[in-house]
Amino acid sequence: MDAYDDASFYASMEAIIRDDHKLWNRVLLYEPMEFEVFLTLAAGDGPVTPKLIKRVRDFLDLKAIHFNSGSSTKGKRRR
Repeated sequence: MDAYDDASFYASMEAIIRDDHKLWNRVLLYEPMEFEVFLTLAAGDGPVTPKLIKRVRDFLDLKAIHFNSGSSTKGKRRR
């Protein structure tokens, strides 16, 4: 990945998110959303690759967009 590819990817992701008014409003309200929502938008009809996952995570971190992975990190307590 070079800087130009990242910049164009970030610009297209931002445009996609802003075009979805409900999603954009949730982003503006700092509502945490499932990572899969953004990954699906980024992938479109293409495959989900580890490189794409990293790019989406980097974009979300750069823009301070709250997301969760959907998997619980809490385990059951045993007594």
